[in-house]
Amino acid sequence: MNLRRTRFPLIRLPNEIEFTMYIIKEELKCRHHFQKLREIGFIECPFEPSLDTLILQCFRLDPGIDEILTAYNQIMDKRSKKIEPKPDSIQSQALKAYIDIKDLKKKLTNGYQSQDLSSQ
Repeated sequence: MNLRRTRFPLIRLPNEIEFTMYIIKEELKCRHHFQKLREIGFIECPFEPSLDTLILQCFRLDPGIDEILTAYNQIMDKRSKKIEPKPDSIQSQALKAYIDIKDLKKKLTNGYQSQDLSSQ
């Protein structure tokens, strides 16, 4: 059996991570789709879905903080633009987005901790 061609994961992810990865994939697909629509002239669409708040809550990040939302949108825009018409492209970009958001959380958490220490 050729393991490189299998569409099933070799390990089972915890349900929380699997759910988060699923909604990241869906958000990336939506962003990619609506980016392409904007490119052909559909500028405003009131039906564009957004899973941003849900995704940020999965990482226990506050979507009300501008710094977090800006960094998150940069990550998701970057990853949605890199989607290619390959079978595993969305999964790959979703995993990279997941890692980027985890790194963002770690960076913000360390930044807030160092601010708390300096204010004491």
